Amino acid sequence: MHATRLKLAFLAAVVLSSRGFVIVNTKATTRSKQIIKYPTYSSAAAAASKKNNEDEKGSSSVVVESPAPVFVTSHPVLSQVYPALLDHKDTYGHPNIPLGSKEGKQCETLRRLHIQGKLSLEQVELLTNLGFRWHSLEDVYETCEFDKLFDRLVDYRKAEGNISPPKKYPADPELGAWVTGIRRLGRDKVLPAHAERLNAIGFEWTSPRQCGSAFMEQYRQIQSRIAEGEKESVWTASSKVQRWIKAQQEACTKGALSETRKHYMETILGENWKEWKPLE
Repeated sequence: MHATRLKLAFLAAVVLSSRGFVIVNTKATTRSKQIIKYPTYSSAAAAASKKNNEDEKGSSSVVVESPAPVFVTSHPVLSQVYPALLDHKDTYGHPNIPLGSKEGKQCETLRRLHIQGKLSLEQVELLTNLGFRWHSLEDVYETCEFDKLFDRLVDYRKAEGNISPPKKYPADPELGAWVTGIRRLGRDKVLPAHAERLNAIGFEWTSPRQCGSAFMEQYRQIQSRIAEGEKESVWTASSKVQRWIKAQQEACTKGALSETRKHYMETILGENWKEWKPLE
């Protein structure tokens, strides 16, 4: 009976393998297990299916897993770290592996490749749906090597005649993100030596490209009045401003406010802007 079960398990694995499944582990254990797993990288994947058969004489374990899409297996970094991302999410509820390990460093590499525009839409969507945390634009300044990006900015100025690459700059997405992130941080939050070098080449701390959205129009009006020393009058004199701030607070509570807009709100109201109330 035991030999028969082993033969059936082996034949099942062969048949499934011929239909596009991959055997990822086969070993002897004290239990007889046959597990067919469908990982979350497939949008049509089913939940893991398990069938356990007890056998007093000992037995085998066959684990069969559906193959990863080509856009996973063909990527040198993603193909290596993806199983660890799934395991980390199963254990901790998210796939963001800490930096102090090989897999954590591979996660940082993926974030850098994303900023550089070197991940496909499918790869980005896959990781985003998994709960993978990407770098914000402000993080780009912290994680990139300043000298290299600075040199690329100087080259951009020579080629284009200005020092303001767009945020989504197709020729060098990382440079566009880096410049945008520095502007969001402001000169007071970058290293003094870095700010001095940027000033020396005529760096514009405010982008000449201004967004025309209603949010940004209102934001710029408030920012301008605060710069002129009229902060308190802004809050007390304009019911329109108060309604606007309340709308952003409500959007944030509902999870509908982008990280970029949260950052802008902090710049005019401080870190506790979500608890802000108008002055009486």
